[in-house]
Amino acid sequence: MRSMVMLAYIRLLYDVEREARDGKLEGEARRALRQEKAKPILDDIHAYLEREQPRVLPKSPEGEAIAYTLSNWKALTRSLLTTSYLASLAR
Repeated sequence: MRSMVMLAYIRLLYDVEREARDGKLEGEARRALRQEKAKPILDDIHAYLEREQPRVLPKSPEGEAIAYTLSNWKALTRSLLTTSYLASLAR
C-alpha cells in the first residue's frame, strides 16, 4: 500500500515536469513552476513519510527506505527544486 502511495506522488512530480517540458519552460520559469507545484507535493511526501515511519519496523525494507529518505531529505529536495533536476525525468 505504501509503495502505491509513493508511486502516485512520483507520478505527480512527473506531471509537473511534463508541464514544464510541454510549456517549453527553461531556467527560472521552470524553477518557479517546480516551486509552485512540485514543492507542495514534496511537502506532502515528507509529511506522509513522517506519519508512516512509526508504523513500520525500522529494519524492514520499508522502514529502512523511509529512514534513509527522511535522513537525506534536505539534500534530496534541494536537488529536486533546482533548474537542472526533473528534466531528466521527462526524457
